[in-house]
Parts: sequence; C-alpha cells; structure tokens
Amino acid sequence: MKKVLFLLIIFLIMSTRMEAQTGGLTAIAYSTGQPVWETADYIDEFSWRGAALEYKYFYSERLAYGMQLGWSNFGQRLDGVVSFDQGAVSGTQIRKLGALPILLSINYFTTDLYADISPYLALNVGAYYMIEQFSMGIYGFDKSAWHFGLAPEFGVYVPVGEGHMQIAMKFNKAFAAGDYLGGGSKEFSWLSLNLGYALAIF
Repeated sequence: MKKVLFLLIIFLIMSTRMEAQTGGLTAIAYSTGQPVWETADYIDEFSWRGAALEYKYFYSERLAYGMQLGWSNFGQRLDGVVSFDQGAVSGTQIRKLGALPILLSINYFTTDLYADISPYLALNVGAYYMIEQFSMGIYGFDKSAWHFGLAPEFGVYVPVGEGHMQIAMKFNKAFAAGDYLGGGSKEFSWLSLNLGYALAIF
C-alpha cells in the first residue's frame, strides 16, 4: 500500500508540473474489469473495484503522449480442489488478484478534442505489479511480481461542463514473469471499462 501511495504522489506532482508548463488533459476514472484467458482460470468473476489516473500531453491537435497509474482488484470465493507443487487440497477457497499498472501511452484522436464526440485510439506500454493471494481456512499464501505489459485502448471524450466525460475500453496483457502459487511464472489478461472525468488545461 505504501508503494501505491508513493507512486500516486509522484504521478500527481508530474502531471501538475506538465500542466503548468504545456497544458494537457488530466483524468480520474472509475474502472471495472473482466478476467479473460489464463486469468479467468484463477478468477472469472467481474470486478467492480478499480480506479485510474491519467495525463495526456498534446503534441499536436490529434496526437498526444500520456501516462497512466491504475489499480484493479479481483476476487472470488469457490469450493473445489486446487493443486500445488506439494499436492492437492479441497475446501472453500478465497482467491484474490491485485493489479497496479504504470503505463506510458501514445494516443491518436480522430477529431478535435472539442468536437461533440472525440474518439481516440491508444497504445499503453509499461509495467504491471501483480499480487496473487489464496486462502483456505486458517492458511493463506501470496505471491507478487513485476511484469512487462501492453494495453491497447479505444475511447471517447464528450464535452460536459468545463471538462470532458471519458469512456474507454482497454485490453490489459501482463506477460509471463514471477514465481507464483502453483509453481512457475504466470501471465495475466483482463478487459477493463473506464468511466471518468477529464479537465483540459491549455
């Protein structure tokens, strides 16, 4: 948690300085997530727990560079058999997965930002800090690791009041790394839908 707060403070300082010097677009968003592929084998329930901060600097009218800091939290309770290197156990399990993406992005806008609707395409690249947790009865285990990852994104901005409402769909892919529960490295994938509010300062 201390690492998350530290990164959040650094992010806010950097975005504030960039706004003061060049102007840009700063957004805070509520984020949901749906695990897919290998992640859904561990947790397949939809998550309503997530948030994101984002800053975009406009290099030109249609092209913007950016950075993002987010947090997604997945969880599921189920009964069944789970296998580890030492053997298999059966019972009620609590499975959790936390994701902290720290990403740089390049964004292409198809229209001017102040159009009625401003669609954009983005490619996000950076690091994902993943925390996998498992508990059964009085026993609990957790593992964590840093991953390199990619996140293609499609979204729109709609002018609302002094700012813009943002709706964005993102596919997160954290490539294999770490030494996780069950043995060996793992990769993680999920879809996220963000609903946010952005302020433009030029």
